[in-house]
Amino acid sequence: MVKEKFSLYQGLGSQLIAKGKWFLNKATKVDKKIYTSVAISNSILYRTNVTPALYDEKYTTTDIETWKTIIKNDWTNKKKWITDTFDCDNFAGSFTAYCADIYGLNTAGRFTVELLNPETDEHIGYHRAVIIVDNKLNCYLLESQSDEIVEIEKGVMPVIGNWKYKVNYISIN
Repeated sequence: MVKEKFSLYQGLGSQLIAKGKWFLNKATKVDKKIYTSVAISNSILYRTNVTPALYDEKYTTTDIETWKTIIKNDWTNKKKWITDTFDCDNFAGSFTAYCADIYGLNTAGRFTVELLNPETDEHIGYHRAVIIVDNKLNCYLLESQSDEIVEIEKGVMPVIGNWKYKVNYISIN
């Protein structure tokens, strides 16, 4: 009886996830644009002065307003922070996988940074956030734990709240 109950829950859970993804996809009009890895790499390098690790030949993106709709509707920021089990790197990875899985967008990647105090440049710690490249090849830093987003400008370290983000490594796959 217990095995049958678990089997039923597993099947229903999988169906609910699949239907939820279908609804999200259908509820969001995503006009896609495809770029080569060279174009994505050059855009990121120009703005961050860091050469990204790219694992695909072609990258699919959309406009920033659609990205903001996707961010608003994703569930990553609703997860509970659990030290070492579901922390900043898991939040970033979860969001990037969510975008590829549901919308077919693979221009959201992981952004490894050193956090600095924006007023004193004092070291706070290390962190993982999200980088997004839109259909105009503009780059954005997304804090996937809070859905805060800021455009990355050439020569300027992004700031969100009490954190200044000094880029160390970028990976998009």
